[in-house]
Amino acid sequence: MAPNRPAGKGTSKSPGALLSDAETQFEVGNLDNAISLALKTLETTGDGGDFELRALNLLGIFYLEAGEVDEAREFLLRAAKIDGEGTLNEDIGGGPEKFLFLAQLSEEGGNDSVQWFERGASALRKQIQTLSEAPTKTPEQAAVLLEKQEKLGGILCAVAEVYMTDLSWETDAEQRCEALITEAMLIAPGSPETWQTVANVRISQERVDEAKGALQRSLELWQDLPPRNIQLFLNLQQESACADCWWRWEWRRKRLQCCSDSSQTMILVSRPGTWVAGLCTSWARSYVKMERRTSSQLAGRHPGGGSLSA
Repeated sequence: MAPNRPAGKGTSKSPGALLSDAETQFEVGNLDNAISLALKTLETTGDGGDFELRALNLLGIFYLEAGEVDEAREFLLRAAKIDGEGTLNEDIGGGPEKFLFLAQLSEEGGNDSVQWFERGASALRKQIQTLSEAPTKTPEQAAVLLEKQEKLGGILCAVAEVYMTDLSWETDAEQRCEALITEAMLIAPGSPETWQTVANVRISQERVDEAKGALQRSLELWQDLPPRNIQLFLNLQQESACADCWWRWEWRRKRLQCCSDSSQTMILVSRPGTWVAGLCTSWARSYVKMERRTSSQLAGRHPGGGSLSA
């Protein structure tokens, strides 16, 4: 378990130096030391101190990495009280990230998660507007703008997924999903996640052909991403379209294969990052749901055509 009290009482380092050391310890895998240093910083800087917000954010991340969800939520909630709109500079711990963590850590889910996601989206929209209004942009600024647009698209997709699950009973759930994916397509048309979520919505609407088109576009965007050295293998138990098949995306061949091998759905990806794992899991499920629906429609018809229920 991660430590609950800071270590190194005799240190004379400044709060900023302590936090830098904490981040270094975290990056090299010394999680307990990272937490101790961040707690020491929080104690040193005090309430309202210059490094309080940054320390709270880092402690939220560190404790989450340690599996201490309640502690992580506590620190992130404190950070959200200080930077309620996410408008403070990210260098001091401001910005939308804490809201996104809290949306995923919400014990209530549903509307509570949506509210946190919306706070994060609002903060991102302001950042995007500021960057977009710059008369000229350096390549670095253009890259940051694109990154934030894709992040906003990801938030919109996440909210749509909530309305397709926890809040599917809401009378306006479908309309909200449609509005969310429309904005996502406008703000992040180059993101595979956008089109995967479009496919999810179209599947729920039984618009199978449009779902297939969206999934194909998502796959094409994945294929355009540069390969990485890290490969993620994701196994989704009991999600296959049939008992003896699994779907595999082959990076080099750039196509889907169906192989008789196991009762798992497997996706092979050549791009690192935790957001990729979530995206690929959802992408695979979308594809399987589409295949199940298509198979079900075919099974419900006689060889000569016509529905069995007709």
